[in-house]
Amino acid sequence: MADVKWQSTRWREMIGLMDQVAAHLTGRAVTVRPRKSAYIGARGTFYPMPNGRGLIDLDTDLDQERAYRIFLHECAHAKLDYHPVTSEAAARRPPESVELDLAAVKSAAHQERESRLWDQADAWDDWAAANLDRVNKPTGDWVLDRLQALRTLEVYRR
Repeated sequence: MADVKWQSTRWREMIGLMDQVAAHLTGRAVTVRPRKSAYIGARGTFYPMPNGRGLIDLDTDLDQERAYRIFLHECAHAKLDYHPVTSEAAARRPPESVELDLAAVKSAAHQERESRLWDQADAWDDWAAANLDRVNKPTGDWVLDRLQALRTLEVYRR
């Protein structure tokens, strides 16, 4: 069961915005679940699903700001189609029930890819911070306002 804070109105609003922003940034339908990843120790995980859909798990122990940052990183996985250790089958497993392939995760190639994913997440966040004037009804909550700004970013082109 999700942590109580994730059941608050603010968190529910944030998750709803994340679903919209993820679809907008990645060009695919993405559902965000507030729950621990199937992968032991992961704070967030993107799972590729059938028909091009995606699923993101965000650890319920995260505070709102960290959840936002990890969310953007997981969106980068979806956009750049880099998910070497996740699978649809893992998305159906209970939280923290799958061991990560440590050799794959620690490889130089994987670390380089992860660095590029964080760069993409940072670029989206920088854009959102610089374009808060695009938010119709600012909430005063910097995470919610940045998510609203990201809905206006023209990023996905086939």
